[in-house]
Amino acid sequence: MTDHATGLRELRALLAMLRDPRLRASIALVLAGPVDARELPGLRALEGIGFVATDGDTARLRESFVTELLPVLAAATGPLAVLDGERIAIGSLPRAEVDATVRAVVDRCVDPRDRLSEPILNARLGMFVTDVAFVRRHAADLGVLERTSDGSSYRRVDPERTTLA
Repeated sequence: MTDHATGLRELRALLAMLRDPRLRASIALVLAGPVDARELPGLRALEGIGFVATDGDTARLRESFVTELLPVLAAATGPLAVLDGERIAIGSLPRAEVDATVRAVVDRCVDPRDRLSEPILNARLGMFVTDVAFVRRHAADLGVLERTSDGSSYRRVDPERTTLA
């Protein structure tokens, strides 16, 4: 059984391999049926992620690669995926990634039609990040969130508009 993090790494590796024409051809050969392992470019890489199993000179798709990773993919993309992941520690991110991460978190948890009190906004942000106050303030500094003039609520800023109505 593949754990969540390992499964996602294996899937990412497989997708990255598809960018290389030689590896893409090898993957196609393996999917079509057993092949001569001695003539399979990238055999070690495909074995390394568990995609290929070898038996002597024969390489074939390791069927359990698919059956073990389907649930991992479903969990990572399903509605409860956030519950399986760790919250983002913004301070541990490279500085160049902070703005994009803050924008992505706000986009994910605040609908443009929402008008949220600070406690509700904090609860939503807290599902994704460890430092809620930093993310809320930084999102406001970036112009992604705007606090109403009376200070009672926040809303996601529509990039087309510059002020709240």
